[in-house]
Amino acid sequence: MLNSFSQSNIQVSFTKILLFVHLILILSITQLFSQPQNTRFDTHPMHWDRFIARAILDKNLIWCPIWNIAKIPDSGLPPHKSLLWPGSNGREYMYYGSFFTATLVEDMSPYPNSIMPEKRNTKQIPIISTSYSIDRPISKNNTHRQSWMPVPGFYNNGKYGWIWGINEDINGDGQLTPDEDVNSNDILDFNLDPPESIINSLAISTDKRTWPEYWPGGSYIGDDRLYFGRPPRTTIAGKRKGLWNGEYKAAPIADQEALFWMDDHENDYCNDWKDAKYWPMKNPDGTPNTTLWADGGIAGAGIEVENRSYVWFHPLAEDLLISIYRMRNYSDYTLNTVLAGMYADPDIGVNTFNQASFIVASYDPSGVGRRLEFDILYQWQKYPQQISGYQKIGTFAIAFLETPGIEYNGLDDDYDGLIDEAMDDGIDNDGDWMPFGDTGLDRIAPGDPEYKGPDLDGTEGNGQWDTEDDNLNGALDPGEDRNKNDKLDMEPVNDDRGEDGLGSDENGWPGPDKDGSECDGRMQLGEPNFDLTDIDEADQAGLKNIQVFETKQDSEVNDRWAFWEKYLSNTLGEIEITESDEDICLTFCARGIRLEQKEPKRFSIAIIMGADQEDAVRNKAVMQDIYDHNYRFLTPPLQPTLVANVSDHKVQLYWDSAAEFSKDPFFGEDFNGYRLYKSTDPKFLDIKTISDAFGNVLLFKPLAIYDNIDGLGFCHLRLSGTGAAGVPGIAF
Repeated sequence: MLNSFSQSNIQVSFTKILLFVHLILILSITQLFSQPQNTRFDTHPMHWDRFIARAILDKNLIWCPIWNIAKIPDSGLPPHKSLLWPGSNGREYMYYGSFFTATLVEDMSPYPNSIMPEKRNTKQIPIISTSYSIDRPISKNNTHRQSWMPVPGFYNNGKYGWIWGINEDINGDGQLTPDEDVNSNDILDFNLDPPESIINSLAISTDKRTWPEYWPGGSYIGDDRLYFGRPPRTTIAGKRKGLWNGEYKAAPIADQEALFWMDDHENDYCNDWKDAKYWPMKNPDGTPNTTLWADGGIAGAGIEVENRSYVWFHPLAEDLLISIYRMRNYSDYTLNTVLAGMYADPDIGVNTFNQASFIVASYDPSGVGRRLEFDILYQWQKYPQQISGYQKIGTFAIAFLETPGIEYNGLDDDYDGLIDEAMDDGIDNDGDWMPFGDTGLDRIAPGDPEYKGPDLDGTEGNGQWDTEDDNLNGALDPGEDRNKNDKLDMEPVNDDRGEDGLGSDENGWPGPDKDGSECDGRMQLGEPNFDLTDIDEADQAGLKNIQVFETKQDSEVNDRWAFWEKYLSNTLGEIEITESDEDICLTFCARGIRLEQKEPKRFSIAIIMGADQEDAVRNKAVMQDIYDHNYRFLTPPLQPTLVANVSDHKVQLYWDSAAEFSKDPFFGEDFNGYRLYKSTDPKFLDIKTISDAFGNVLLFKPLAIYDNIDGLGFCHLRLSGTGAAGVPGIAF
């Protein structure tokens, strides 16, 4: 174990500790941000201000805070941190970002107590849901914010919160094993406490302490529990208790993911400040439900949003951050015009002398369905040489990956050769789903150059999925290695993974799906490349408006109806980029779409960083590859548990063998060795010295390399070092 500091080295009085804790609580709660009255302590089940939370994405070179009210990064909230690159010690590149929806609805003020007639002549009004400015608008009576609010239950907010943390006793045997001790306290915790560093943290895939004990009902494919509802009422744990609530499976697909849900039910801006009215829910008799906010009423347009953020540590993807917004209409009405978009304020180096350019999406003219260019906006500093600092000024870009689908107009809106394809029609529109491969255990099929005939054991072409894993525990046990090659052989699973999306060729496989859907040769919701997990199966609407303008002219952003008139109401759409030496910001939105009741639609962006514009373009090509594979990319083997023993001028390192048995869905058990790095920088930037062919620094220089040469086995290494590794007072 790591040597601990002696108690004699820590001299802090109990009084100072109490004072420090008291100050932290005051700063963290009452001064978190400007707020109306005492909403953080309002326990009404439909008042959700107290669940506003923050997290930091930091597993690649983009260091970025995010909030569960669609803010990226801090965007005006304390501690006022910007998006930084490269790493937490990098330069600031983006100060403000906020997702919004704009919905045209009919004024209900003439019908507050009666059913809306089928034939009516009422004006249309915009309902804009955003958290652009968290302290405005605030209700007239100063009781609540009229903005996005987080749906409770999607993170661990403690013993006295909405949902506590997960149970460490994964196998239910009442004993604590090393891999179950999430918080490394040598105690079997039946409900993990949230991280002590912050009071509220979003659920982050890399920190199980942030996960709720169980996820709210209806929040993943195959969830047979009731939808969580309003107020939320989930009391049954569900299939993903103790597992990550991934979009494509019950596990992460990226090296770090964040998840939250939010809705606009507290956005009664229109009803409060305007003469027009709109109520998204009906009473049992069909009349509008006009319940006020104070009594738990539901306002806004009736839209909820599921957000997921993805980052990868791989050198080819370390400059990318992807954010996905999945909208859903939970109201009692069809919403005929919904626009989704973002407002952002990137600042490259400083907030002046920035320049921007926009590339419009282009498509393969042959009509075979490939998008050659994404809609992408680049922003850079005109005079980088005049900005002091040791770090070079890079280029910032936002790529627009997905816009909501239109599956009802009889047109090929995204020029992919398919008309009105949809992600919820029960059809594999683009025909890319693959059943398990009935190749035999040698995984060599007719047509392969190495094929010499059917497998002698009869596993090829027998109509069932075959594996050496007789007890289906995911490991090669004694007596199972039929061909004596020291590997767990199985036929290719491909996309035939069952509703949980996890196959036996992946790390963390919990066993076959109980419903028998795994490797059954039939498409199933939750499996890759089919409906909700295949982003190609949406006839994407495309972008409508792109505006780049001076920040000092954005006062309309605070007046929602003025924002609609200036930036969103133009049905023809336009691209307008203001060239200015002043601070510039941008807004963009997709074409308006119809959103049926309970129907989901997607909108997603990618933030791309580069050493210069050419490097950003190359990183865009990596992002294109990630998009083409449904946001799946190369991930490293499992990270071993590392233990360091520190003594006088010497450090001994020990690690377990978890990485050596990692599984990759494409290459199987492909572990090939260890590389040891030593750095004084938290992002290891001081040893990132190996460049690519274009002169951009790409790779870290290792201290030692231990390769798996010619398939020979590994010993568990004990390393010791002297010299710089043991310099007193220097942290490594």
